[in-house]
Amino acid sequence: MTTNLLRRCLLASALVAATVVPGLVTGGAASAVGASTCPSILVTNTQADSVVSLTATNPPADGVSTSVGAVPIGVAATTDGRWALVTNFASDDVSMIDLTTGVVAATIPTGASPYGVAITSDGTRAFVTNYNAATVSVLDLVTRTHLTDIAVGNNPWDVTITPDGSSLWVSNSASDTLSTISTATLIKDPVDISVPGTPTEIAFTPDGTTAYVPLNGGHFVATVDVATRTKDPSDIAVGSNPSGVVFSPDGSTAYVANNGSVTISVIDVATRTVTIPGLTVGSAPRSLVLSPDGSTLWISLTGSGHVVAVDVSGTPVVGSEVAIGQQVMGIAYAPCIPPPPTTTTTTIAPSPIAPAFTG
Repeated sequence: MTTNLLRRCLLASALVAATVVPGLVTGGAASAVGASTCPSILVTNTQADSVVSLTATNPPADGVSTSVGAVPIGVAATTDGRWALVTNFASDDVSMIDLTTGVVAATIPTGASPYGVAITSDGTRAFVTNYNAATVSVLDLVTRTHLTDIAVGNNPWDVTITPDGSSLWVSNSASDTLSTISTATLIKDPVDISVPGTPTEIAFTPDGTTAYVPLNGGHFVATVDVATRTKDPSDIAVGSNPSGVVFSPDGSTAYVANNGSVTISVIDVATRTVTIPGLTVGSAPRSLVLSPDGSTLWISLTGSGHVVAVDVSGTPVVGSEVAIGQQVMGIAYAPCIPPPPTTTTTTIAPSPIAPAFTG
């Protein structure tokens, strides 16, 4: 299968209900490689085999583009904003990008068809779902090597680390299950969690008590108690073919990207009710990220190849778009690199030498 055919098949199969209408690109990110803006929004451009860095503003401004491997899908940034990882579905590897220069610093092999990616809070390890291998690859980001693979369910989509860092959760889209893995031992729990309906992304409430999982095969979001690994029998109804989810910083609100109904659903977490059932944002929203202050959503639109920014703090909601390419998939927020600590130098004057007395 050629790479271009793979791109088309991947987009059609991974986004179950999306009617893919590639948009006419009238702008887009600059093609030159350079240091990313700070903070930035990172978006994978599957058609161009690149990742684009945009300003984390509303509207987002054109940034820089970095060439990566074949058919990039997922993207994640380290918490210090120094590095980004991009999963390359057709070249079976991950590109490690230095965000201070916009240059690929390393290419790390994975299993077959890497898809989702998560990075530990200290930036030393990464975990990658291998869609066609039914495994998760463990990567050492210090030595930039592939350590091992862990068997999970079929067509693993997303991998997310719990807020306390103790475990990985993996959505197995073809098995309708979630796998959980200890980050300390890398041992998978023998019993997966059943979540019928094609689970896609996973997001945890900030306190780590509950996982929200969009079910792309219908119009629901499943919720799972993290401590007991038990799914709530009642799913939350949203738009059609939901794929992405993110929480507000205080955990009171969840935002869900509905790929099939081209909308965002807004959920009140305390009451498990949808307060805004269908905020229209553009063609086939796939994934979304939220600014640290909770005021702005950035959403990848696979149908148009755009990224849209939505102001969630005011009424009415205002959105704006920037063209990226024909096929955009993953999206991530990269914070600014913290400045080095300030040091103060104190100069101590030498003690005066007492004069010599004679007498």
